[in-house]
Amino acid sequence: MLVPQEEIERILPILNRIEDWITSVFAYVANEAIQHGVKWKGYKLVEGRSRRTFTDTKAVVRAAQEAGFTDLYKQKMKTLTEIEKMMGKKTFNTVLGEYVLKTPGKLSLVPEGDPRDAVEVDGSPSEFDVLEDPNEN
Repeated sequence: MLVPQEEIERILPILNRIEDWITSVFAYVANEAIQHGVKWKGYKLVEGRSRRTFTDTKAVVRAAQEAGFTDLYKQKMKTLTEIEKMMGKKTFNTVLGEYVLKTPGKLSLVPEGDPRDAVEVDGSPSEFDVLEDPNEN
């Protein structure tokens, strides 16, 4: 490790504030470029990914059907949350509870004052960890 653990522990409390400041600076820079045409050396404005949408779905269906294309719709199951709202929580758990898998959330490092319970992790390497090459150095 390049930085000792004690040094990292000393700066951890301010990292979120630094991240917020960096985000604010980027927001300011982007706003100035977009709203006021300010040019920033080494940066440029680009258009993000565009989305295509139909302007009149009824006309689309009519025109496609007239051209012989009739299979324009697909059936899609409602989401777990939509089904739970439809059934009510108690009925949902009774009827479908055995089919629900709750995966663990992504781990995040937060200040000790955070109200969520701490999670203990095993520090031993897993099969997916990159091991140091014994031939290096």
